[in-house]
Amino acid sequence: MQTFLNQVAQRLLNDHPDDLGRCVVVFNNRRPSLFLRRELAKEAHGRALFLPTIMGMDDMIMQLGGLQIINHEFLLFELYDVHRTIATPHGEPQSFESFMPLADMLLADFSEIDLYDVDAKQLFHSLHELKSVMEWDPEAPDLSAFQRNYLDFYRSLYVHYCLLRERLERQGKAYGGMAYRKVAESIDTLLPAWEDKEVYFAGFNAFSQTEQTIVDAFLKRGRAHLLVDGDPYYTDDEQQEAGHFLRLLRQRYPDHVSIQPHFGSHEQSFTLVHCPENAVQAKAAAEQLQTLCLASNQTAERTALVLADEKLLLPVLNALPEAVHKANITMGFPFVYSTLHAMTLNLITLLRQRRGNKYYGPDVLTFLTSEPVCQLLGDRTPVAKLRGHFASQRLVRPSAEQIFEALHAVGANSDAISFIFSDENSDNTSEADRCLRKVRRLLNVIKDQEHVAHNPKEREAAISLGQIFDHLEEIQQQYHFIQNLPTLERIYSRVAQRHAIPFYGEPLEGLQILGVLETRNLDFENVILLSVNEGTLPTGRTAATLIPFSVKRHFNMPTYAEKDAVYAYNFYRLLQRASHVDLFYHTDFSGGNKGEPSRYITQIETELAPRFPSIHLEHRTLTIPNTSIDETEEVEIAKTPQIMERLQWRSQAGFSPSALNVYRSCPVQFYYKNLLGLTEEDEVSEDMGDNEFGNVVHAVLQQLLQQAENKHHELQADLLEQQLPNVEPLLTTQIREQVLQGSDIEGRNQYLLSMAISQVRHFLQKEIAFLKKGGTIQMLSVEEESQIPLRLNLDGHPTAYIKGRPDRIDRCNGLLRVIDYKTGKVNEADLRYKDGDTQTAPPPDKWFQVMCYAWLYSQQNNSALAYSSDDGRQEEEFVAGIVPLGHTDSEFQRISWNGQTTFSSEQLLRFQSMMQAVVEEIMNPNQPFSTKNVHKKEACKYCPCRQFCTSAVQ
Repeated sequence: MQTFLNQVAQRLLNDHPDDLGRCVVVFNNRRPSLFLRRELAKEAHGRALFLPTIMGMDDMIMQLGGLQIINHEFLLFELYDVHRTIATPHGEPQSFESFMPLADMLLADFSEIDLYDVDAKQLFHSLHELKSVMEWDPEAPDLSAFQRNYLDFYRSLYVHYCLLRERLERQGKAYGGMAYRKVAESIDTLLPAWEDKEVYFAGFNAFSQTEQTIVDAFLKRGRAHLLVDGDPYYTDDEQQEAGHFLRLLRQRYPDHVSIQPHFGSHEQSFTLVHCPENAVQAKAAAEQLQTLCLASNQTAERTALVLADEKLLLPVLNALPEAVHKANITMGFPFVYSTLHAMTLNLITLLRQRRGNKYYGPDVLTFLTSEPVCQLLGDRTPVAKLRGHFASQRLVRPSAEQIFEALHAVGANSDAISFIFSDENSDNTSEADRCLRKVRRLLNVIKDQEHVAHNPKEREAAISLGQIFDHLEEIQQQYHFIQNLPTLERIYSRVAQRHAIPFYGEPLEGLQILGVLETRNLDFENVILLSVNEGTLPTGRTAATLIPFSVKRHFNMPTYAEKDAVYAYNFYRLLQRASHVDLFYHTDFSGGNKGEPSRYITQIETELAPRFPSIHLEHRTLTIPNTSIDETEEVEIAKTPQIMERLQWRSQAGFSPSALNVYRSCPVQFYYKNLLGLTEEDEVSEDMGDNEFGNVVHAVLQQLLQQAENKHHELQADLLEQQLPNVEPLLTTQIREQVLQGSDIEGRNQYLLSMAISQVRHFLQKEIAFLKKGGTIQMLSVEEESQIPLRLNLDGHPTAYIKGRPDRIDRCNGLLRVIDYKTGKVNEADLRYKDGDTQTAPPPDKWFQVMCYAWLYSQQNNSALAYSSDDGRQEEEFVAGIVPLGHTDSEFQRISWNGQTTFSSEQLLRFQSMMQAVVEEIMNPNQPFSTKNVHKKEACKYCPCRQFCTSAVQ
């Protein structure tokens, strides 16, 4: 089927068979220019001729009016400068940062007012009157200061509008609508300069009022033509929004508008593909491309992959099949996806969080471990060491000297980035200017790197960052509004968001990957369109504006209804000549997605396909394989000779109760964590972790209790009372010196300190009250480590060692107690165990740990607890349990076994057998580390080893 651009080419050659040099073809965008040149070359059949001038409408307006349509960020600064001059007589102007969102809406509204040739003075007067009525309250006739300021702002909008236009015109610049309005107002005097040109307006659908005036003037001159593209399906049906503007054009220019049928004139296949998740569309589209390309080597040249949601570009590029050898990406690669963008944001954040000569540790690490900086530091291997060094030294607020010491300690070369941490407060420039200089200098260092010079992607990203900072520096030199780093960060992010790294290649070859607007005037045999969802196609009522719907209607300005009609036209025009169409939509409601199919899907199903028998409609529903926890792949790691050697060494060093609990929970986690030593990545945090909090409380309790003993190791109430005033200074010192490496206690750490003080004091007061009532406590062991051999029934592995450090062993009123302190949460279920199938109801971890401590103490002290009464010794019973310091009562809570809370040697011997079975399983070379009997559920989601384990839930 003949494409629209081929029709344009034939029309040009028919009208001017020998010379196209005086012809001007004007499109609504620049994209079709190359494609039209290709069609002209085909239709010329080898003849030599001058090509016409081909341009976009904006280019023609700038040529006619002599005003340059300038960048949005420059307009933003100009408008703020205007705002300052207006606001000063009436009060303080808004800060630049707070004015930015409002300025965006104002600039869009100003441009639309001019595009549709609206009486701005009357519109803003009406808007002010409307707002005044809305603020009026008959019961409170006096307005508040806030209401007066609010109405004053709306009263000043026309002044903002006029002053901005005057300022821009003096500079020979304009925003889009202003440039169009100026040309429309002077079109009769401007046309003589184009007297010798034949102008073809091609592919237009909707004209603004100023565009209409300009086109009318050209057409009346008799040397202009209007070439439109459409289909009777939507132009002849008054109910079809896609044909709304073409119907208006046909009424206005009946001699210029001729619509030929496309739907129904050839065989078409439409496939509506339902995807459960947004990102799945990229993979499904790639599979469809692979199928199409395998069917014909030339298919990619005739195929368009259209992204209604351009955020899918990166997933699409990563999913492109091998059959696609070439692709032309018209939108470019978003700069915000580059590592240089991330590095720049990290640097701005680093400098923004600086306090005096101190930097925030996590920000320092994030910057130093960004990809471009890692290349400057040398080998990538220091990254993990650097994180570990910062965590071990707890460099929460390091100075520049400490940062350089850390880099030197891990063997990194800091010379290339030393200027980043230099002190520049001595000069008179703003912090934003100093940051701009540092980014520029860092970029120059990066561009000099060999890997950047030889890597096209890195080189183009560096060039793009340079262009962005050229732009920012030009803005800053002209306006000087960016004084602080938060403002710089916002402006930089806005500019970077709009910047794309260009792809170089032959734009007419290979698969075309485009946005919806870039498809205007282009036709393809195969169309794959992603994200055909309501809210994306069309976008819906999302435009930010200060002008209400009713006011826009009154002044004949476009509303969301007209914008939806433009989207509908672009959609159906893209499909009307295609032979094979795949429309993908998703039902993903996550991440702000609406997950609702576009109305166009319903229209195709109920209107388009039933009307034309030549359209064959197919539905497909994609599914995601079920990967629930119960169906995840089991992991099994055989015990090789190397692993057994490591296990033998580990068994002689000693298994701790916590290590045994890890194995009982998951043997594979034990393998990674306790055998290979793989742990979660160290993080630098200014807040104490749970383990650090517990260690601090344990250490201070140990110190206080030891100071409250007499020579017989009995606690004394009066000595404990004397220690109460020492609780806060001891905890403060412990936290500052052992946790914060000398830094001040502030923020959440201050709260944790107060909580620790409360827990320790409350516990000591409980102990004092007990002693004053006549109770006795003899301290037998406080934080003493034991390492005891355990006999095994395994060939080649006769013994393994168990090690541990019980928090406290005492004799309370003559009863032996094994005590473990817990600063965290303790549930009643953690303290109970009944004999049963240990595979389905294993002993709780806290219960198992306390019983380990009891067994260790009995073995360490050759206590009667370790023997039966048959040997003639007097058997001593004992209790074991937990003191939950975080609970309000802090009472000692006993563990129970089959409901019994007092134990003797019999229970210890039974526990020894239980523990022995666990250790023998660990040391058994024929027993692999396996997840087969692991109770996964939610635990796998938070397992520190999930990144290594394929059974972990992703």
